[in-house]
Amino acid sequence: MVAQAIFSPPVESEASDLGDPDIEIPRVARAIVEHVGRMNPALGASGTVVERGEEVMGRTLAEYTNWLRAVHDRNRRAVQYAVSSKGHRVAVCVLLGTTRGVFDAVCAGEMSDAEIDPDDILPASGKYILVNALAPVGEHEGLPSRERERAEEFCVFRQIAYFTRGLRPFRPAFYVIAGNPHVADRLRRQGFRPTGNPLKGTEKTVMVLCHRREVGGPRMTLKERLSYLQLRLAARVFRVINFHKWRREDRRNRAR
Repeated sequence: MVAQAIFSPPVESEASDLGDPDIEIPRVARAIVEHVGRMNPALGASGTVVERGEEVMGRTLAEYTNWLRAVHDRNRRAVQYAVSSKGHRVAVCVLLGTTRGVFDAVCAGEMSDAEIDPDDILPASGKYILVNALAPVGEHEGLPSRERERAEEFCVFRQIAYFTRGLRPFRPAFYVIAGNPHVADRLRRQGFRPTGNPLKGTEKTVMVLCHRREVGGPRMTLKERLSYLQLRLAARVFRVINFHKWRREDRRNRAR
């Protein structure tokens, strides 16, 4: 997927802001909770997908909607649509640039993602990137899976590139909450490793992909090192592609 980012540069339409947050935030929050519910069919088999999602996430749809609205208010690029080359919204991607304190606390099992406040989210660039959600939305139906995956990957790459654009030295740290063993296994195949501490108050696995100086522990395996280098390379590619656009937007925002 990194080679694709280099040799087939993304068009502008493969990530987009939400538009009107009063309309879109409840819509994408429901899509995320429903997706979590579908990923955990064994839980509460008689309940709805929303109820299963709420059980796994440890908060209600209303609570998550309010949290996601606060996240978007803090940094609109934290919540983005992945858009196919044909203009279809295929997924919603939620990535947060957080403080070092939040990263350390979550990885140590001392804080849950539900306890992250807007003040813990950086309004500009940062080093510690929490991948909170990647969920399909209605317009993905009928599209080839590879086209949907490409749009999702490019949206995530663009978000990572934006959040890490001012980082020196360039050693970002990524962390993800695996809601079930299947997700944890998939993340392991992608080079992430468990911290050894479950998410506070749950049995969920906290997975990280970062330089070993950030979390200590054993040296990175070859697979982990290659995965980390690939993500860094993809972020650099997307940062170059979007550099002038982001600089113009930052100037406009400062002038307001």
